[in-house]
Amino acid sequence: MESDLQLVVRGKLIVFRVQKINGYKGSRVLCPECSNIVDRGKARRHFTRNHDGEVKNGSADREKTNDVPQSDEASGASGTEEQSEIVIQIEKPTPSPERQQSEDTDDTVEKEGEIVGQNGVSISRKRRQDDEDHAIWKRLCGEVPTSILESTMAAMPASAYEVSGHGLILPPSTLTFLQGILPRGYTLSKLNLSKAGSKLVTKDDVLATFDDLSSLHLLALEAGGIVGLERIVGAILATGSHQFKVLCVEAYSRDRLEDPHAESHSAAPASIPTDGATTQYKGKLKIVHINGEFSNKKLVIGVRSHDYLVTSGLYNGKSLVGPGRCSEFPVNQATKIYLRKEKQDVALLEGDILGLAQVRTHFGHTATYSTRRAALRGYGSIPLMPITVFTLSQFEVKHSRVFRELAVRSMKKKKSKVCLYLKDLDEPQETNAAEVAKITRQLMSLLSEDRKLVITGNPPAEKLLSELANAFSRRVSSSLE
Repeated sequence: MESDLQLVVRGKLIVFRVQKINGYKGSRVLCPECSNIVDRGKARRHFTRNHDGEVKNGSADREKTNDVPQSDEASGASGTEEQSEIVIQIEKPTPSPERQQSEDTDDTVEKEGEIVGQNGVSISRKRRQDDEDHAIWKRLCGEVPTSILESTMAAMPASAYEVSGHGLILPPSTLTFLQGILPRGYTLSKLNLSKAGSKLVTKDDVLATFDDLSSLHLLALEAGGIVGLERIVGAILATGSHQFKVLCVEAYSRDRLEDPHAESHSAAPASIPTDGATTQYKGKLKIVHINGEFSNKKLVIGVRSHDYLVTSGLYNGKSLVGPGRCSEFPVNQATKIYLRKEKQDVALLEGDILGLAQVRTHFGHTATYSTRRAALRGYGSIPLMPITVFTLSQFEVKHSRVFRELAVRSMKKKKSKVCLYLKDLDEPQETNAAEVAKITRQLMSLLSEDRKLVITGNPPAEKLLSELANAFSRRVSSSLE
């Protein structure tokens, strides 16, 4: 067990009381001036940088007359008396332990005569605190724009805090609980988002963090699936001064036997790269707007074996969600693509309903429930990703739970046939004449005596599920546009 730490600073004895943390009196001590807990080995540096001015003022006369510093024992008595005066005179707010620790490790030397604000906090120190808020907020955001994360927190509701240099997003109930269990000296500070977030509005340094399309990139994109998604998500498309950052994308194979959702051969214009003038990377990769359903165009990145449908992105700093809105980005023969040097780990969505694409057909095909969608780090959550028929139930949309149940069962059991059960359906009331209610009743009428319905190889069941998905998709499309 370590004893209290005694330091002599300018002839004054400063006593740091050892702190008991987690039942053990260890290497952290309590500063007598500001009551902050600091590492034992950094106590002298902490005191010198933050409280040496008060001690120096008290010993100025002795320094001017070149008096020899008094002994440790003698200075201890006078130090205790002067210490009480210093505590009373300090008016500046106490910095939190996490910021104090950062100052202890900072090599910046605070010079005498620095500008001090009206609240007693030096301008240089305030700037450092703003920088720390910015760094913590940036770690919380990842690559999610400040405005999007702030609106998500407002909807929760929640706020951003920091403790010991770590950022936390907390609702009020959790905040109250956490404040009650924190040890003495540790406080939760609310982040100043107006200043922390303002520094995040910066353009991507394409040359530093992105590469031009290479043969290795092309091999990954040709492979499709997880391999292709981890390479293309986060890519930047550039047409002149316009930039588009890919946040969410879906991968589709061109083999219609392997992937029933493959691009139609009648799609116009096609996304298959050729040697023609409309292909930006001759025979390798094509960026194009394809005519979609509901009178919308779609932004597609095509290679020989796969095409990638862009479903959300940042266009000149503006968030676009939905394939139709993403087509606002202009595309021409000079459009370029830049791929991230660091590959995105998309395995987090593997086996998750968030990894499923927005589809309206072929619910009896197991490929429908395979991972074909990826989101850039920080965007892989239900509130930030485009809605699909598989996630509608998370928003309490009536009669949509059937798609989630089909997906979860198919991903877990991985059987060759897709089956539906009575428990997957929300039985509508007899008086409900809505379209989705009528279709749900028709599905229930197809159930066998054991309350089971095999979807695979069952055209009537497939047709009804497609009609139900189309009814929901019109709502999904209108909410995204």
